[in-house]
Amino acid sequence: MNDSWRKDASCAGIPVEAFFQKTKTLGKKEGNSIDRDFPFKMVKRVCANCYVLDECRAEVMADEKGEARAHRFGFRAGMTAHERWKLDQPVS
Repeated sequence: MNDSWRKDASCAGIPVEAFFQKTKTLGKKEGNSIDRDFPFKMVKRVCANCYVLDECRAEVMADEKGEARAHRFGFRAGMTAHERWKLDQPVS
């Protein structure tokens, strides 16, 4: 797969550790629920207006196709591991 798009990604230059934060840190409470995506809010904003988000998402979904939820990690292509897993599930 051609990955020349990567140089144009909004996240280019951001340390990879920002996208793979420890899940023990669940973040702050919002109302009665815990905001589980809080550690990723900064990187989510980076992805939100990225010019190459479609290319990134296509690569990530192809890489993880059919993978169990337990084998997906981090924040990639504007989505958490759980969001990517849900998107990969067959529609019934």
